[in-house]
Amino acid sequence: MARSNGGRELAWTLHARIAILEREIRVDWIERALFDSFDHVDDPLDADKRHAFVSIPEFGSRILHVVYYPNTQPIRVISDYFDRVQRERKL
Repeated sequence: MARSNGGRELAWTLHARIAILEREIRVDWIERALFDSFDHVDDPLDADKRHAFVSIPEFGSRILHVVYYPNTQPIRVISDYFDRVQRERKL
């Protein structure tokens, strides 16, 4: 599954696609995390991965955590979930 966002192509792993369906995560929320959030951190175990966090007011201000490969074409989303541990983040 691939999608274009203003010239930026996105692709999802099977795991990420299942999470979108099971966790009722909207694709535009994932795009918000990737392209509109300033809260991105490097993965401590894999230098190629990054983690993006964004608060989703439409979903009770829960924190959406998106794990992705930023240097692939298209950008590859590995995982997406509402992160209970990061709930206290000030985003």
